Amino acid sequence: MNYHELFSQGVQFKNVVTFNNFAGFVIAREYLENYYRIKHSDEVTQYNFYKFLLKIIQGSDESIVNSIFDPDCMPISLMRRVAERLQSFRNIDYLVAYVYRTAIKQVFARDTGEMEDPTLITFHLSSLVGQFMRKFVVAFHMMHFDQISNFINAFFSHYDTVRSPFNPESPEDDLNRQYICLFEDCLVSTSLEFHFSYISTSLSFQQVEAYCEDIIVKCGRMGALTPAKLEKLILNLESFVKRYPDMYKARYALHLLAVRRGNLSEAESHLFKAFELAVSTPKPELNDLVAERKLMDGWTRMTLGAADMHYRFNQIPQARCYLNQALAHALETNDVVGLRFAKMAHEVLNPLGEPFKFRTPDPTTATASSDLQLAELRCKLFRLLGNGASPKEVLLTYFNSEIAAHSEAQSTLLLDLSFAFSYYGYNTMATTLLQCVIIMECLCPCATSDYVLALSISQIARVLALKGFPAVAVGMLKTATESIGLFSERAYFERARVEIQLEQSFRMESNLDHCGRLVSDLALFCPWESHLRRAKLELRRGNKSLAMNILQGIAERSKELRSAAGFDKDEMTRSEKLFRESGDINEEVLIRTLEPPLTGGAGALVLFEIRARIAMSELFACNDQYLEAMKQLDSALKLSQQNHLKVSENMCVILIFTLVTLSDVALDNPLPEDISLYDVFTEVCHQAEPALAKNLVNLKMWLSFVVGCPNVKETWKKHLQESAVFFGITGDIFNLQRIKHILVSLCGYKYLF
Repeated sequence: MNYHELFSQGVQFKNVVTFNNFAGFVIAREYLENYYRIKHSDEVTQYNFYKFLLKIIQGSDESIVNSIFDPDCMPISLMRRVAERLQSFRNIDYLVAYVYRTAIKQVFARDTGEMEDPTLITFHLSSLVGQFMRKFVVAFHMMHFDQISNFINAFFSHYDTVRSPFNPESPEDDLNRQYICLFEDCLVSTSLEFHFSYISTSLSFQQVEAYCEDIIVKCGRMGALTPAKLEKLILNLESFVKRYPDMYKARYALHLLAVRRGNLSEAESHLFKAFELAVSTPKPELNDLVAERKLMDGWTRMTLGAADMHYRFNQIPQARCYLNQALAHALETNDVVGLRFAKMAHEVLNPLGEPFKFRTPDPTTATASSDLQLAELRCKLFRLLGNGASPKEVLLTYFNSEIAAHSEAQSTLLLDLSFAFSYYGYNTMATTLLQCVIIMECLCPCATSDYVLALSISQIARVLALKGFPAVAVGMLKTATESIGLFSERAYFERARVEIQLEQSFRMESNLDHCGRLVSDLALFCPWESHLRRAKLELRRGNKSLAMNILQGIAERSKELRSAAGFDKDEMTRSEKLFRESGDINEEVLIRTLEPPLTGGAGALVLFEIRARIAMSELFACNDQYLEAMKQLDSALKLSQQNHLKVSENMCVILIFTLVTLSDVALDNPLPEDISLYDVFTEVCHQAEPALAKNLVNLKMWLSFVVGCPNVKETWKKHLQESAVFFGITGDIFNLQRIKHILVSLCGYKYLF
């Protein structure tokens, strides 16, 4: 067999994943990540450690697990770090994330010329240690999950048997045991369970710092905490602040928790204090304890953090003020990374405004952190959607990005791709990707797991409701709210619940006053969506003129915002106040209150305009105003084609063909002569939800019957009966009554409008 056959069959990786190699991998990685913190008492101790590490790499038949706690083989500081890390691996999810290829690349410098310490020349990707670690990672990930589970269970069974027990009389070991318990508590896994132990005031600076680092990294996964556990966590961090007032990481952890809790005053206070400590010179006695890698670098990061904080609290003027300060400081200090972060913040705060005026390095050539690369790619993807890019361009941008291959970014990017597929009309693919996102988050949660799961689950619930299972969807949202709904992610579940219940109320012909209350609730989350549903509500009430005014206002306002440059997003708060105080809905107030949606940018405006114009065309057709209806459909068709929105385009084609069939006067048909209506129906029904698909099939058979195919009548009746059964099961009284009227008056065919 050649090399590639040997590699594919894993021959070279047999017997690589052993207890000794696993322990050696952990020792090597912990040593590399904490090189400047680990102190050797003398050169002999350092030599003995290197000799011990070489023994592991060369392969030893005897177990070296017990030697991990031998001071003659390992430095005391490294010994404790390895013990803490091994203890954390009792959670297998944390182990899988730790033994990952991209993480290993970040441990080593890219080349030996970048080494700050010449003694580290032994540790790079091509060195003996580097090859050992890379080989172990490849072999580890060639194992199945059940094999990994069996291996780690066997390892800890051996580890608990042979390792040297802690001496309870030793205060250092007792302290270490307390910290290991604390460290294990703060590891947030898929289930996000916290069991906070008591915190000893004797914990060292390094141990508290490591604990705070884990809280910072996992702050986006704490939605499953109970209020009592969250309060306990905050008390622990506050005790650390009192114990070590010069530790900025405890302050920053409190800032992140305050942002998630919605406490602006605490968030602002902790943020500024954290950065004040981070950029200040540490005290002489703390020089050996303060982490070399700082959480933020300089005042540029502080002002950017303040801008992000105010944006999360919807305080746009303050966010822009801090962004301008960050931009000025980045330009003054030639902070390239800060300038790139400022550009991303500018695009978030001004999704439809003026472009960023300052030149930044090419992201494909400049180095950056994974967080920055992820933010740049996400902004680029949404910018492509708003600019009318094709699905091919969006996919190429995703697959050509370096960050797309990083495990910590995959679920977030797949979530964005699912919304892109949904935007273009490929709903089946979008739903499939959402399921993949949820599975990935359960196996290996990302830094913003609560946000990713909330968006995915809420969208899956909408899909379930459209498929005829609204009760199941609402139950799913309730369970998700109880599981990860401690913080602001609850709003995603609440909005989905309101939308599902509102649509079900429309279907069941419920009390319109109840529908009105749900529409008002929806306005708290998205005024655009609320106004579209209000137009539908007014139409059910018989107020056709008011419904038309609302739809026309939505279409015109959307077109105005898309064509305008540099809109004032600060007007949003004042316009919403004006809308609440007006007490009535009219076209003037509607246009003044509708400001760009908080999410989606230009792409969201395009969808709202298309939906409004299609709804207006149906209203015009009901009043036999076919010329006006054709104008609206023509505008919606052109907008759909410009933005590659296939479902909207197909719906416009079907409705235009229907108008041409219904109209008694000649209409300018914008459709090409060679278009196949059958193919259009097939394509749109393939992506449509069941209720819409059945209505479209009814429309298709009606059109066939009108153009002179009487043989379709019996097939049509059979399909109507099947549709009636479906709508009856799902409780869709509105569509059920329509089917009933069609069956009663099958010989007449102007009932469809």
